[in-house]
Amino acid sequence: MFLRRLYGASLAVMLGQNAYRVQCAFFAAARCPAGLCYRPGMTKDARFKVVPEEKRSTTRFLARTIPGATPAPIAGFVPPMRARAARSPPRGAGWLHEILFEGLRIEAQAEPRRLALYDAEGNAATGRLARVAAAVRRLPVNRIVLDGIVIVQDEAGRSDPAALAADLAAGRQDRLVCYALDLLHLDGFDITAAPLAERKRVLKSLVEEAGPGPIAFSEAFAVPGAGMLASARAMGLAGIVSKRAAAPYVSGSSPDWKETRVTVKVPAPAPDAAATATARDAPLLVIDGDSFAHRAYHAVPKSVRRSDGRGGGAIVGFANYLIRFWQAERPRAVLCAWDTLSAPNWRQKLFAPYQGGREFEPEIVEQLDRLPELVAACGFANARGAGFEADDFLAAAVAAEEAAGGRVVVASGDRDAYQLVSERTTIIQPLRAGEVARIDPAGVRERYGVAPRQVPDFIALRGDSSDRIPGARGMGPKGAAKVLHEFPTLEAALAAGRFASQAEDLRLYRRLAAMDPSAPLPPLADMAPTWDRGAALARDWGLKALADRLAVLAADVPADDRKGRR
Repeated sequence: MFLRRLYGASLAVMLGQNAYRVQCAFFAAARCPAGLCYRPGMTKDARFKVVPEEKRSTTRFLARTIPGATPAPIAGFVPPMRARAARSPPRGAGWLHEILFEGLRIEAQAEPRRLALYDAEGNAATGRLARVAAAVRRLPVNRIVLDGIVIVQDEAGRSDPAALAADLAAGRQDRLVCYALDLLHLDGFDITAAPLAERKRVLKSLVEEAGPGPIAFSEAFAVPGAGMLASARAMGLAGIVSKRAAAPYVSGSSPDWKETRVTVKVPAPAPDAAATATARDAPLLVIDGDSFAHRAYHAVPKSVRRSDGRGGGAIVGFANYLIRFWQAERPRAVLCAWDTLSAPNWRQKLFAPYQGGREFEPEIVEQLDRLPELVAACGFANARGAGFEADDFLAAAVAAEEAAGGRVVVASGDRDAYQLVSERTTIIQPLRAGEVARIDPAGVRERYGVAPRQVPDFIALRGDSSDRIPGARGMGPKGAAKVLHEFPTLEAALAAGRFASQAEDLRLYRRLAAMDPSAPLPPLADMAPTWDRGAALARDWGLKALADRLAVLAADVPADDRKGRR
């Protein structure tokens, strides 16, 4: 109850299960304390300009008074600071705790007459968060960089992920609330090196001075972390974030920020409803095997070897991806899709330059041949067939699952997969430090400027250097998006006389860019993981660390699941 008394009034609106983290840099009307404003270029003895009472700000000059503040212009895109996962909140003095927020990270940069918001990957988001941008413009400052989160709340004040996604897809802005978490820059002073507690003090004063609006302050409390986590658990929150009061703000993962999640116990459904609930709620997870195997091969040290001396890095790294995705999504079934490198696919037969010049080291090729064996040992399905690419199996699986009324999560590092996105299908893409981006229809439009169904047309016009698709002459991504704003499809543009001399080539490029949903699939009934079999295979290969990890997973699988649901 002490926590409720301490921050009960603000908890109702400080909840975050899905949100948009924001770093904002803005210019607004100059406001100065005591009605005095110094203009650049004034001499030492020059008179100060008197600013009207209603335009004065007492907060914006605080930044230069706190320890660690240094004069500096607003930097370019700043990767956000990220919390590290923890099993329990840190103990001891010197820690502040606040509610855990989740979601897409946003940063904004501004010039005197320009305001632009970006997501954590640097994609534009100003229009998508226009209400937030307008609110920050009204702050009583000249320049500011905020770190925060945008959420939509339900009637109880908790973050509503579905409502947030729906609002952003529909362009609705009226329910968006931005919780300011941290302050990085204020009126010509970089304060990232200042202690967190000092940054929070200035930020709180600034938000309070701004008054009511869609920007609110996210309070951090110097209370025992265990007690705050218990309150979060009781209120159905995602968890808490613990931050050192003296910590600077640094990009990337930091031991000074720790994230402790709440494990929510959900009552088991009635026996007759269990199968129905699983089929309705759990998605089909489809993984682009080659994409993640190649990522793993280049990320894991080549010193990781199997007992026969052959490489094991791609196997270990891919298995880590597989486990991570399974734990995050809890899918009803998993399908891993693979290219066939030993025979040309239909695109290469149709267009000889397609993917020309690609050469793979023998060590990765050999591991690509072994990985489906590990996938099968873990209880999941593989799709590989001569003439088809992994992309085609992704498309086939999405089409089949959506036709059956199910949901799909597609894991792929290839943006070509954006064409599969729909209200029922989400793409997850790896970012950095183990994080992934979740791409919905609005995310595709934000990144490419077109709808998911237009992605093959977009690729045909823009071209794809990695696949050796030339595209329209002189056409870049902005030009391709502009054409598809004017015409719903490439074919409609050609029918209107556009690109007349390139029409047949562009039709071919579109065919190459479009994924083929006719690729043959294995049965995709509900699957239960058999981690114990995967562990045994990894141990046979001499990959002890992987075997031990799979064995731990096997021990956690309920007995009913070990029997399988096929």
